[in-house]
Amino acid sequence: MTGLSIFGALTAVFLGSAVGLYKSARLKQRSEQLSELCSILRDIQTEIRCNKTELFKIIEKFSHRSQFLKNISDCLPETPFDSVWNVETMRLPLSDDDKTIILSVGKSLGRSDAQGQIAMLEANGQLLRDSLETARKEEEKKGKMYRRVGMLIGLLVAVIIL
Repeated sequence: MTGLSIFGALTAVFLGSAVGLYKSARLKQRSEQLSELCSILRDIQTEIRCNKTELFKIIEKFSHRSQFLKNISDCLPETPFDSVWNVETMRLPLSDDDKTIILSVGKSLGRSDAQGQIAMLEANGQLLRDSLETARKEEEKKGKMYRRVGMLIGLLVAVIIL
């Protein structure tokens, strides 16, 4: 057994563990992003319901809370709202269903009266909360699995190397 094979084995264990941790962290990021988006939608809904604030001012007000809203705020009012409300450019660790819900909000915000917007935000907020619940369960279940499988694959490669 040479020093090079020991180094290779240790590297394999490290890389396997790192990949498992990365995949687990992506699940956690999804939960965190969905939680943040649920909170933002709730606050936008409150602003529309209670203060009758213009959409541009709402986005500007909450832009410090999220890079997503900051990017939107930076483009408004020169660019149409529905074209800057784009989750694809943010590289968020969201599922396709999550992105569809968020894009639906962007297409509908500012297009109807306050009651219509509130109803739309309530409906999409519930869909996001359901998605958040699923993401948290997935994080709890699959996060451990990814970490363990990553470590085991690394150990398997290490044994093969040695």
